[in-house]
Order: sequence, then structure tokens, then C-alpha cells
Amino acid sequence: MNGFWNRLEQVRPELENEFKTDCTVQNSGLLPAQLKARCAEIAAQPGLSHTLIKAQLEAFLLKNAPIAVCRAGWFADSLQHENIILNLRAQWLQQVGNGPLTKTLQAHRAAQTTRAYTGEVDFGHTCPDWQAILTLGVPGLLRRAEQQQAALQKNGPLTAAQQEFYTAQKTVYTALGCYFGRVANAMEQAAGGEKRLLFSAKNMRALQTAAPQNILQAMQLISAFYFLQSFLEGTICRSIGRLDVLLYPYYQNDLSEGRFTKAQIAELLGFWFLRFKAYGVIANLPFTLCGLNGRGKDVTNSLSELIIEVYGNLRVESPKLHIRCNLQTPKGLLLKVLELIRSGCSSFLLCWDDTVKSALVKLGQAPQLAENYIMVGCYEPAAIGAEVPCTCAGRVNLLKAAELALTGGYDLLTGEQTGCHTGNAADFKTFKEYFNAVLAQTVFLAKKTMQLITAYEQYYPELHPSPLFSGTLQSCVQRGCDAYSGGAVYNNTSVCGLGLASAADAVIAVKKLVFEEKRLTLPQLLVLLKNNWQGQEQLRLYARGRLPKYGNNNPEVDTLAAELTACLAGALNGQPNGRGGVFRCGMFSIDWGADFGRPCAASANGRLCGEPLSKNIAATLSANKAGVTGLILSATRLNHTDLPNGTVLDLVLHPSAVSGAEGLQALLGLVQTYFNRGGMAVHLNVLDPAVLRRAQAEPQNYANLQIRLCGWNVYFNELSKQEQDAFILQAENNE
Repeated sequence: MNGFWNRLEQVRPELENEFKTDCTVQNSGLLPAQLKARCAEIAAQPGLSHTLIKAQLEAFLLKNAPIAVCRAGWFADSLQHENIILNLRAQWLQQVGNGPLTKTLQAHRAAQTTRAYTGEVDFGHTCPDWQAILTLGVPGLLRRAEQQQAALQKNGPLTAAQQEFYTAQKTVYTALGCYFGRVANAMEQAAGGEKRLLFSAKNMRALQTAAPQNILQAMQLISAFYFLQSFLEGTICRSIGRLDVLLYPYYQNDLSEGRFTKAQIAELLGFWFLRFKAYGVIANLPFTLCGLNGRGKDVTNSLSELIIEVYGNLRVESPKLHIRCNLQTPKGLLLKVLELIRSGCSSFLLCWDDTVKSALVKLGQAPQLAENYIMVGCYEPAAIGAEVPCTCAGRVNLLKAAELALTGGYDLLTGEQTGCHTGNAADFKTFKEYFNAVLAQTVFLAKKTMQLITAYEQYYPELHPSPLFSGTLQSCVQRGCDAYSGGAVYNNTSVCGLGLASAADAVIAVKKLVFEEKRLTLPQLLVLLKNNWQGQEQLRLYARGRLPKYGNNNPEVDTLAAELTACLAGALNGQPNGRGGVFRCGMFSIDWGADFGRPCAASANGRLCGEPLSKNIAATLSANKAGVTGLILSATRLNHTDLPNGTVLDLVLHPSAVSGAEGLQALLGLVQTYFNRGGMAVHLNVLDPAVLRRAQAEPQNYANLQIRLCGWNVYFNELSKQEQDAFILQAENNE
């Protein structure tokens, strides 16, 4: 294999731009117009269910769509599918929205527009059973479906839905085997005699008839399946799994049998990660390392360390890496990760196994499955191979609940009734009465969100059958039931609370301004907020700068935040959804803060109308005056085990606070303190405001400066000026 290696850096620009370049192999498939015409005929077949339409479309495209091959890389899986299936799903969704759901959507439109709550479909945030995919391979997945169909038929005739499920399985997985052969042919054609591509094509062809036999084949299969599930079928895969668990057997065998050296495997990993970066997926694509295995043992191994080394050397913002932590996690590995974060490679999430497991078990999951979790997407735990969590189906605006409690359920800006009737603010004699109204509005918004989502969910089987994804889940295959028809072990739906700090700060401000300091009556406060503090700038600055704020280890306001969290979780967790599962609560905002803050009136904590909501469970921007320790103490007054859909704390540190060996140990101590106090997940930015200001003024000199934005990383230059200013302000707050 001489001549194959030590090529990564010389071809890196080509690899990173692979999907911005037309690499279509000539005559490898039908023309776009031909594809669309034939697919339109398939979709128009009278009497054919959406399940079988979807399966036939996937099979046709796998057999006939052109294939692209980047000659610089090791991996090829790009099918030029023309978004045909995604466009068809959009049509189906529109038909449902303009038909049976018309009245339902109309009833929720005002609240959706004002962002009191939102509810929608979620066909992303999935993770296939990667272990089954690698262990069985495509031929094995097909055989498993055939054998299970035969086993069920021994007990009597199959239902129509079961028959359709197995027909879809055979249709898609037979075509998938054909697809691997087509990709191998395309690679050979594109190779032009280049031995590396020919070698890679040989390994790709082997996947037609068997499960992967080496690490290259395993990586090829993961890459291909990810691409097809996400972009062809539209069941967005939001994790490529526990890589050190999945790839370690191949790693060991390849080294012991001399197929690849450690250096060669490291290079393959580098090529592989750059391929995932080149996809350019929204919010980055995650994978997971380390953590407990379902039997109480940590899985960290030598491959874990190699992956971190390769990843750190690449300095990429995507994919992103989730590190599962527990008492057995090697300290040296954690220090290496923190050192990378400190150096600006911040695309890491650290999560604590005990808290995540407890949250999932409390929701009703089996302990072994709960312990073998991954974070899908940004921070959302899910049981591998057993759960369809729909982690971003709904959102509840906690600041809006605080606003609606002042108005008796009317939106302060539009005058529309979007909340419940909790009485006239003028009649509240005590703060407790007001706060009870806030809690009542929170529960009401949560129930309305669940109603809207449940209305959508009854149409999931026809909106999004997913034969490719479903075929990886053992429970789906055993039951003969699609993943979006309730076939998974856990068919859950998730709703997130937004603006926790904003809401807690607003509520404590009402307590201080009205009920304790008696600077205003509630009706006077209501007028003031409707007028956006006009003529009361001095009082606004007092409210903004002098009143207690969440994130400063103030028990009074922190307790309010904890009660809001418990209230939302109590309203959501365990409530039945429309897919045979339950709802689960999360507390994070990712990048929704601006969108949900824009329709919010001014609030009692000095916030002006339209300003963004606070992020995740961090303090309101510039409100954290007690340092990182104060923020950690506040955040861990919340019960994170009430948040099975996940939560995360954003920490921003100045480089001077974590410099040198002592600084690194201090950083480790902060993370350990957070976890020891029950924290679930944390991510970090180490930012120098002076550097950020220079980067803002001289972007050409800071092209590679990364920022941990929400649950993903971006380059600082890609942010808007407003977003850049917010990070500069956060960094200045830590000087």
C-alpha cells in the first residue's frame, strides 16, 4: 500500500470543499430530469401507501441516481438524489396542514406567532443502531428482517401494516446492496488507475455481501449510512455513535493482523472527519467517546485517545465531540480535552453519566439502556438503538409565562389571548399569588404545546415512514412496525423550556419592585412594560443592575429558577404523546433566544422589548457578577434529573484564569465541581476580549478563530456583529 499515505495535508482543501465541487462520475446514473420524471410516476401510483412509495423511491434512487467521487479522499457515498424524497415529504406535510390540521393550526397560530410556545414535526435528532449496522452489515440487516417476518407469520397472518413494513425493508436493503456495488464501480472509474482509490473500491464492494471486516470498511459503512439516512431518506442522523466502542474491535484486529498501522488508522480518521466537516450540516455532526457501557464499566480505550489526538490536530469546528464522563474516566484524558478547549479547539461537550442515567431512568427507561446513552444533536440524551426522542418538537417560552401572568393571559404587545386566565394583576395581594400565576401559565403553555405536537404525531406514519432507519432498530424489525409508527422501544417527544434566567430575573424583579420595595403597583408596572420603560430609564437601570439575578449564587432568585424548572418538568415528563411514548422536558435554548425574545415585551428586570432571551441555563448576558463559581452554584440548584431531554451550562473563561499547569487543574476542578453537584452537561469558551475585538476589526487575520456558539462551533467571522458583540461582552465580564 505504498503511496497511499501521508497525503492528508496536501489534499485537505480539496477534501473540505468536496460538496462544493461537482465530482459526479460521468454516466454513473440517470439525468436529473429522468430521475424526477420516474419518481413522480412512482409517487403517483394509485392506492399505494406512503410506506411503499417511500421504499420504492429510495430503491429507485439507490439504483439509478448519479454518484459523485472525490478523487482526493478515501470515502465515497454521495448520491445525487435531487432532494426528491424531501420535497415529496414537504408536499405531504402541506396537504395535512391545509387539510385535517387546518383548524388545529389556526387555533395555535397566535401563540406560535408570539412565541409563547411552538410545536412542530421533528424527523431528525435520531441515531440508528450503529452496532447492529456494523455487526450485521447490509446483508445481515436484510436477513434479520426476512427471518423476523417468517417468525411472525408462524403465529398467523401479518397485518397490512406489518406486510408493508417488511416489503419496504426488502425493497430498500436489497437496493442498498446494489448501491455499494455502484459506488465501487464509480470509484474504479474515477480512479484512473490510482491504487488508493482502487483499494478503497475493493473494500466498498465487500460491503455488498458481508459485514465490515476492517476499520476502513466500518468507516465506509458508517459514512454511507449516515449520508443516505440523513439526505436521501430525510431521517436526520444526529450522531455517528460511540466511536471508540464501535471501531475498537476493528482497530485491535487491524493492528494485530498487520492490515493497518496506528499511523495509517490515524490518517484514515483524519480523512473521515474532514468528510463529515465537508457535509456542512447545520449545528455540526456529533460523535461520542468514553462513558459507561450499560454494565457499570467505563469504555475508554487506546482508540479513544487516538481519536482525540487526531481530532485536536485537525482543529475543525465540525464534527463535534461529546465526552461522556464518570468517576472512572481517566484524568489524563480529561486534561487533554480541557487543554484542547483552552487552546481554542472548543467543539466539545462534557456530560456526566450519573445525572443523565438518573434522568432517563426517572422517565421510565431501563437502567442498562439508560446507561448506554448518547447525546443526539447538541445535548439531548437518548438510548442507542432503542429510542426515537424527537428532541426539538416543542418549545415553551418561560419569560412569556411571566408576562402572561401580569396580563391574565393576554399578550402585552398584540392583545391576543395566548395564555390562560389567571386573574387581574391588580387583584394580586402577595408575591405568591403572582408567582402561582406564572406557574399556572407555564403549565398551560406546556399543555398547549403537547396538544399541538400530538395533533401532528397522529400523521407521522404517513408523513415520514423511514424504512432505512427503522431497519436498524431491533424492536421495529421484531414488531414489523416503522420507527415513526411507534416501532421503537421508546417513542418519546421532547419539549424545551427557554429563557430560564430571563424569567427568573423578571419574576424576582416583580417581587422586589412591587411587593417588597413598593416602588410600583402591578398595574403601574404593566403600563411601564407596555411602554418599554419609556421615561423611566433610571428605574430601568436600577432594575437591570441592582436587583438580584440568577447566576450569582443568590438562593432567593435561584430557588425561583428551580421552581420554574420543576413546574415545567412536572407538566411535561411522562405525559402520553401521540406515538405510544411520553413527553420529556429539556431546558436549553441553542440559538432560539433571539427569535423567542423578539416578540416579548419589556420585562421587570430592566430588559427592553425584543431583547434576546438568556441562553440555556446560563445567566442573562452580563448579569453574572459572581464569576464562574457563582454560576455553577446557581445552575446546580436546578434538579437536572428532571430534564431527560437535556440541559447544558455555558461557561466563558478568560485565558488568564486557566493558564499554565495550575490553570488547567483549576479548569478541571470547575468541571468536577459542576458534575459533583449534579450538573448534566457543560461546554466552555476560553476567550480574550482583546483578541475578539481585534478579530472583529481584522477578520482576515483571524479566519480560524472558533467560538462555541450554542451546541456547536462556528468561526467567529461567521457571526453577525450583534452576536460578536455579545461574546465580547461575555468575555469582558470575566476579565
